[in-house]
Amino acid sequence: MTDKQYPYLVSVLMPAYNASLYIRQAIDSILSQTFSDFEFLIIDDGSTDNTIDIVKKYTDTRIKLIQNEQNRGLVYTLNKGLDIAQGKYIARMDADDICTSHRLEKQVAYMERHSGVAALSCAFRFMNTPHEIHFPTDSERIYIKLLDNTALLHPGAVLRSEVLKQENIRYKADYKHAEDYHLWVQFAEKGLELGNLDDVLVDYRQHEGQVSTTKQVEQDQIKDKIKLEFLSYFFKDFFSEQELQSVNKVDDIPFTEKVILINSLNKVNRKQKFFNPALFEHYLKQLLYKNRKSANNADFKNFLKMFRKNVSFTFIITALMIKMKA
Repeated sequence: MTDKQYPYLVSVLMPAYNASLYIRQAIDSILSQTFSDFEFLIIDDGSTDNTIDIVKKYTDTRIKLIQNEQNRGLVYTLNKGLDIAQGKYIARMDADDICTSHRLEKQVAYMERHSGVAALSCAFRFMNTPHEIHFPTDSERIYIKLLDNTALLHPGAVLRSEVLKQENIRYKADYKHAEDYHLWVQFAEKGLELGNLDDVLVDYRQHEGQVSTTKQVEQDQIKDKIKLEFLSYFFKDFFSEQELQSVNKVDDIPFTEKVILINSLNKVNRKQKFFNPALFEHYLKQLLYKNRKSANNADFKNFLKMFRKNVSFTFIITALMIKMKA
Protein backbone atom coordinates (compact mmCIF):
# COMPACT_ATOMS: atom_id res chain seq x y z
CA MET A 1 0.00 0.00 0.00
CA THR A 2 1.37 3.42 -1.01
CA ASP A 3 2.45 5.80 1.75
CA LYS A 4 0.19 8.89 1.56
CA GLN A 5 3.28 11.11 1.42
CA TYR A 6 4.51 9.41 -1.76
CA PRO A 7 2.76 8.69 -5.09
CA TYR A 8 4.66 5.38 -5.28
CA LEU A 9 6.14 3.09 -2.71
CA VAL A 10 9.19 2.50 -4.94
CA SER A 11 11.00 4.37 -7.69
CA VAL A 12 13.18 2.01 -9.70
CA LEU A 13 16.13 4.04 -11.00
CA MET A 14 17.96 2.62 -14.01
CA PRO A 15 20.51 4.69 -15.98
CA ALA A 16 21.23 3.47 -19.50
CA TYR A 17 24.00 4.25 -21.96
CA ASN A 18 24.41 2.24 -25.16
CA ALA A 19 22.73 -0.67 -23.41
CA SER A 20 20.89 -2.20 -26.36
CA LEU A 21 22.51 -5.63 -25.97
CA TYR A 22 21.12 -6.26 -22.50
CA ILE A 23 18.45 -3.71 -21.59
CA ARG A 24 15.46 -5.85 -22.63
CA GLN A 25 16.35 -8.47 -20.04
CA ALA A 26 16.83 -5.82 -17.37
CA ILE A 27 13.49 -4.15 -18.11
CA ASP A 28 11.62 -7.45 -18.30
CA SER A 29 12.99 -8.52 -14.93
CA ILE A 30 11.61 -5.34 -13.33
CA LEU A 31 8.24 -5.48 -15.04
CA SER A 32 7.77 -9.10 -13.95
CA GLN A 33 8.29 -8.32 -10.25
CA THR A 34 5.77 -9.78 -7.81
CA PHE A 35 5.69 -6.31 -6.23
CA SER A 36 3.93 -3.80 -8.49
CA ASP A 37 3.64 -0.41 -6.72
CA PHE A 38 6.51 1.33 -8.47
CA GLU A 39 7.47 3.85 -11.10
CA PHE A 40 10.28 2.76 -13.41
CA LEU A 41 12.64 5.63 -14.23
CA ILE A 42 14.87 4.81 -17.19
CA ILE A 43 17.30 7.66 -17.82
CA ASP A 44 19.13 7.48 -21.12
CA ASP A 45 22.48 9.23 -20.97
CA GLY A 46 22.89 10.18 -24.63
CA SER A 47 23.02 6.69 -26.12
CA THR A 48 24.21 6.43 -29.74
CA ASP A 49 22.79 2.94 -30.33
CA ASN A 50 19.11 1.93 -30.36
CA THR A 51 18.65 1.85 -26.58
CA ILE A 52 15.90 4.50 -26.71
CA ASP A 53 14.03 2.69 -29.49
CA ILE A 54 13.97 -0.48 -27.41
CA VAL A 55 12.60 1.33 -24.35
CA LYS A 56 9.93 3.11 -26.39
CA LYS A 57 8.49 -0.20 -27.56
CA TYR A 58 7.30 -0.96 -24.03
CA THR A 59 3.73 0.13 -23.27
CA ASP A 60 3.76 -0.42 -19.51
CA THR A 61 2.69 2.90 -17.99
CA ARG A 62 5.04 2.45 -15.04
CA ILE A 63 7.97 3.15 -17.35
CA LYS A 64 9.08 6.78 -17.52
CA LEU A 65 11.78 7.42 -20.11
CA ILE A 66 13.93 10.47 -19.42
CA GLN A 67 16.62 11.53 -21.89
CA ASN A 68 19.72 13.59 -21.14
CA GLU A 69 20.38 16.16 -23.88
CA GLN A 70 23.90 14.74 -24.19
CA ASN A 71 26.12 12.23 -22.46
CA ARG A 72 26.58 13.60 -18.93
CA GLY A 73 28.02 10.61 -17.12
CA LEU A 74 26.74 8.24 -14.47
CA VAL A 75 27.04 10.53 -11.43
CA TYR A 76 24.99 13.30 -13.06
CA THR A 77 22.41 10.79 -14.28
CA LEU A 78 22.01 9.13 -10.89
CA ASN A 79 21.56 12.45 -9.10
CA LYS A 80 19.01 13.47 -11.72
CA GLY A 81 17.15 10.28 -10.90
CA LEU A 82 17.23 11.04 -7.18
CA ASP A 83 15.69 14.44 -7.89
CA ILE A 84 12.94 13.05 -10.11
CA ALA A 85 12.04 9.98 -8.05
CA GLN A 86 8.71 10.13 -6.24
CA GLY A 87 8.92 6.88 -4.31
CA LYS A 88 9.32 6.30 -0.59
CA TYR A 89 12.18 4.01 -1.59
CA ILE A 90 14.59 4.24 -4.51
CA ALA A 91 15.61 0.87 -5.94
CA ARG A 92 18.78 0.91 -8.04
CA MET A 93 19.01 -1.19 -11.14
CA ASP A 94 21.59 -1.43 -13.91
CA ALA A 95 20.68 -1.86 -17.57
CA ASP A 96 22.82 -4.97 -17.95
CA ASP A 97 21.69 -6.95 -14.89
CA ILE A 98 18.67 -9.12 -14.11
CA CYS A 99 16.57 -9.15 -10.93
CA THR A 100 14.87 -12.20 -9.50
CA SER A 101 11.08 -11.82 -9.53
CA HIS A 102 10.80 -11.40 -5.74
CA ARG A 103 13.57 -8.83 -5.34
CA LEU A 104 11.44 -5.73 -4.68
CA GLU A 105 8.87 -7.63 -2.64
CA LYS A 106 11.51 -8.96 -0.25
CA GLN A 107 13.46 -5.73 0.06
CA VAL A 108 10.45 -3.46 0.52
CA ALA A 109 8.97 -5.80 3.13
CA TYR A 110 12.25 -5.69 5.06
CA MET A 111 12.49 -1.90 4.86
CA GLU A 112 8.89 -1.53 6.01
CA ARG A 113 9.57 -3.76 9.02
CA HIS A 114 12.88 -2.07 9.88
CA SER A 115 12.29 1.68 9.79
CA GLY A 116 15.82 2.44 11.02
CA VAL A 117 17.50 0.90 7.97
CA ALA A 118 18.57 3.65 5.56
CA ALA A 119 19.82 1.43 2.74
CA LEU A 120 19.50 -2.27 1.99
CA SER A 121 21.10 -4.45 -0.66
CA CYS A 122 21.42 -8.19 -1.23
CA ALA A 123 23.60 -11.08 -2.28
CA PHE A 124 24.17 -11.61 -6.00
CA ARG A 125 25.23 -14.22 -8.51
CA PHE A 126 27.62 -13.71 -11.40
CA MET A 127 25.46 -14.34 -14.42
CA ASN A 128 25.71 -17.78 -16.04
CA THR A 129 27.91 -19.08 -13.21
CA PRO A 130 27.24 -20.74 -9.84
CA HIS A 131 29.47 -18.15 -8.14
CA GLU A 132 27.68 -16.04 -5.51
CA ILE A 133 28.81 -13.07 -3.43
CA HIS A 134 27.33 -12.61 0.04
CA PHE A 135 28.06 -9.42 1.97
CA PRO A 136 27.79 -8.85 5.74
CA THR A 137 24.15 -8.42 6.73
CA ASP A 138 24.41 -6.10 9.75
CA SER A 139 25.65 -2.51 10.07
CA GLU A 140 28.59 -3.21 12.38
CA ARG A 141 30.12 -5.72 9.99
CA ILE A 142 29.24 -3.62 6.95
CA TYR A 143 31.09 -0.65 8.48
CA ILE A 144 34.18 -2.83 8.94
CA LYS A 145 33.95 -4.07 5.36
CA LEU A 146 33.72 -0.47 4.14
CA LEU A 147 37.18 0.20 5.58
CA ASP A 148 38.53 -1.89 2.71
CA ASN A 149 35.94 -1.88 -0.08
CA THR A 150 32.30 -1.51 -0.95
CA ALA A 151 29.97 -3.66 1.14
CA LEU A 152 26.64 -3.39 -0.67
CA LEU A 153 25.79 -4.29 -4.26
CA HIS A 154 24.87 -0.93 -5.80
CA PRO A 155 22.51 -2.19 -8.55
CA GLY A 156 20.75 -4.31 -5.92
CA ALA A 157 20.25 -1.54 -3.37
CA VAL A 158 17.09 0.09 -2.03
CA LEU A 159 17.53 3.55 -0.49
CA ARG A 160 15.17 5.36 1.84
CA SER A 161 14.27 8.64 0.07
CA GLU A 162 13.60 10.56 3.26
CA VAL A 163 17.09 9.82 4.58
CA LEU A 164 18.76 10.92 1.34
CA LYS A 165 17.01 14.28 1.54
CA GLN A 166 17.43 14.84 5.29
CA GLU A 167 21.13 13.94 5.27
CA ASN A 168 21.88 15.50 1.86
CA ILE A 169 23.42 12.28 0.59
CA ARG A 170 24.28 12.48 -3.11
CA TYR A 171 26.58 10.88 -5.64
CA LYS A 172 29.79 12.91 -5.94
CA ALA A 173 31.66 13.55 -9.20
CA ASP A 174 34.99 13.58 -7.33
CA TYR A 175 34.54 9.84 -6.79
CA LYS A 176 33.73 8.88 -10.37
CA HIS A 177 34.15 5.13 -11.03
CA ALA A 178 33.66 4.38 -7.32
CA GLU A 179 30.69 6.65 -6.59
CA ASP A 180 28.76 3.75 -5.07
CA TYR A 181 31.52 2.99 -2.55
CA HIS A 182 31.60 6.64 -1.53
CA LEU A 183 27.80 6.67 -1.24
CA TRP A 184 27.89 3.91 1.40
CA VAL A 185 30.71 5.66 3.25
CA GLN A 186 28.52 8.77 3.50
CA PHE A 187 25.84 6.66 5.19
CA ALA A 188 28.40 5.15 7.56
CA GLU A 189 30.00 8.47 8.51
CA LYS A 190 26.57 9.70 9.56
CA GLY A 191 26.00 6.57 11.65
CA LEU A 192 23.08 5.41 9.51
CA GLU A 193 22.01 1.79 9.57
CA LEU A 194 22.89 -0.32 6.53
CA GLY A 195 21.87 -3.85 5.71
CA ASN A 196 22.08 -6.71 3.23
CA LEU A 197 19.63 -9.52 2.67
CA ASP A 198 21.45 -12.83 2.36
CA ASP A 199 19.14 -13.80 -0.50
CA VAL A 200 20.52 -13.80 -4.05
CA LEU A 201 18.25 -11.25 -5.73
CA VAL A 202 20.38 -10.05 -8.66
CA ASP A 203 22.17 -11.78 -11.51
CA TYR A 204 25.18 -9.56 -12.13
CA ARG A 205 26.58 -9.42 -15.64
CA GLN A 206 30.31 -9.09 -16.32
CA HIS A 207 31.43 -7.79 -19.70
CA GLU A 208 34.25 -5.83 -21.32
CA GLY A 209 32.43 -2.50 -21.31
CA GLN A 210 32.13 -2.23 -17.52
CA VAL A 211 33.99 0.42 -15.54
CA SER A 212 35.61 -2.30 -13.42
CA THR A 213 37.15 -3.59 -16.65
CA THR A 214 37.91 -0.42 -18.64
CA LYS A 215 38.85 1.91 -15.77
CA GLN A 216 40.41 -0.47 -13.27
CA VAL A 217 43.45 1.70 -12.46
CA GLU A 218 41.38 4.87 -11.96
CA GLN A 219 38.83 2.96 -9.92
CA ASP A 220 41.49 1.54 -7.61
CA GLN A 221 42.98 5.01 -7.08
CA ILE A 222 39.59 6.44 -6.12
CA LYS A 223 38.95 3.50 -3.80
CA ASP A 224 42.25 4.17 -2.03
CA LYS A 225 41.21 7.81 -1.64
CA ILE A 226 37.87 6.77 -0.14
CA LYS A 227 39.49 4.31 2.27
CA LEU A 228 41.84 6.99 3.58
CA GLU A 229 39.06 9.57 3.93
CA PHE A 230 36.80 7.10 5.74
CA LEU A 231 39.53 6.20 8.22
CA SER A 232 40.50 9.86 8.62
CA TYR A 233 36.91 10.87 9.34
CA PHE A 234 37.12 9.03 12.65
CA PHE A 235 40.82 9.05 13.53
CA LYS A 236 42.18 12.37 12.18
CA ASP A 237 42.33 13.90 15.66
CA PHE A 238 44.56 11.09 16.91
CA PHE A 239 46.95 10.37 14.03
CA SER A 240 48.81 12.27 11.34
CA GLU A 241 47.78 11.96 7.70
CA GLN A 242 51.01 10.10 7.00
CA GLU A 243 50.24 7.55 9.71
CA LEU A 244 46.70 7.01 8.44
CA GLN A 245 47.99 6.61 4.89
CA SER A 246 50.28 3.86 6.13
CA VAL A 247 47.48 1.82 7.70
CA ASN A 248 46.31 0.33 4.41
CA LYS A 249 49.67 0.29 2.67
CA VAL A 250 51.64 -2.94 2.50
CA ASP A 251 55.30 -3.27 3.50
CA ASP A 252 55.81 0.51 3.38
CA ILE A 253 57.44 0.81 6.81
CA PRO A 254 59.36 -1.63 9.04
CA PHE A 255 57.09 -4.38 10.33
CA THR A 256 57.46 -3.56 14.02
CA GLU A 257 56.54 0.07 13.33
CA LYS A 258 53.43 -1.11 11.51
CA VAL A 259 52.49 -3.26 14.50
CA ILE A 260 52.93 -0.29 16.86
CA LEU A 261 50.77 1.89 14.59
CA ILE A 262 48.03 -0.74 14.27
CA ASN A 263 48.07 -1.31 18.02
CA SER A 264 47.67 2.44 18.66
CA LEU A 265 44.74 2.57 16.25
CA ASN A 266 43.12 -0.30 18.09
CA LYS A 267 43.59 1.41 21.48
CA VAL A 268 41.92 4.60 20.25
CA ASN A 269 38.98 2.68 18.85
CA ARG A 270 38.53 0.71 22.07
CA LYS A 271 38.20 4.00 23.91
CA GLN A 272 36.17 5.94 21.32
CA LYS A 273 34.17 2.97 19.94
CA PHE A 274 33.97 4.30 16.40
CA PHE A 275 33.68 0.68 15.26
CA ASN A 276 32.73 -2.51 17.05
CA PRO A 277 35.95 -3.13 19.06
CA ALA A 278 36.18 -6.89 18.52
CA LEU A 279 35.44 -6.65 14.79
CA PHE A 280 37.85 -3.75 14.34
CA GLU A 281 40.65 -5.59 16.13
CA HIS A 282 40.12 -8.62 13.89
CA TYR A 283 40.25 -6.37 10.82
CA LEU A 284 43.52 -4.80 12.00
CA LYS A 285 45.08 -8.24 12.48
CA GLN A 286 44.20 -9.07 8.88
CA LEU A 287 45.97 -5.89 7.79
CA LEU A 288 49.11 -7.03 9.59
CA TYR A 289 49.07 -10.35 7.74
CA LYS A 290 49.31 -8.42 4.46
CA ASN A 291 52.73 -7.17 5.61
CA ARG A 292 54.36 -10.61 5.57
CA LYS A 293 57.24 -9.49 3.37
CA SER A 294 58.41 -6.81 5.80
CA ALA A 295 57.84 -9.27 8.67
CA ASN A 296 60.28 -11.64 7.03
CA ASN A 297 62.91 -8.90 7.04
CA ALA A 298 62.28 -7.93 10.66
CA ASP A 299 64.96 -8.74 13.21
CA PHE A 300 63.64 -10.40 16.37
CA LYS A 301 65.59 -7.78 18.34
CA ASN A 302 63.27 -5.14 16.91
CA PHE A 303 60.35 -6.92 18.54
CA LEU A 304 61.62 -5.63 21.90
CA LYS A 305 60.56 -2.19 20.72
CA MET A 306 56.94 -3.36 20.78
CA PHE A 307 57.22 -4.17 24.48
CA ARG A 308 58.65 -0.73 25.17
CA LYS A 309 55.71 0.83 23.29
CA ASN A 310 53.22 -1.17 25.36
CA VAL A 311 51.84 -3.07 22.40
CA SER A 312 49.03 -5.34 23.57
CA PHE A 313 49.75 -9.03 24.07
CA THR A 314 47.30 -10.02 21.33
CA PHE A 315 49.15 -7.97 18.70
CA ILE A 316 52.56 -9.17 19.87
CA ILE A 317 51.40 -12.78 19.49
CA THR A 318 49.92 -11.98 16.07
CA ALA A 319 53.17 -10.32 14.98
CA LEU A 320 55.26 -13.29 16.14
CA MET A 321 53.01 -15.73 14.29
CA ILE A 322 53.32 -13.68 11.10
CA LYS A 323 57.10 -13.52 11.53
CA MET A 324 57.39 -17.28 12.00
CA LYS A 325 55.23 -18.00 8.93
CA ALA A 326 56.92 -15.37 6.74
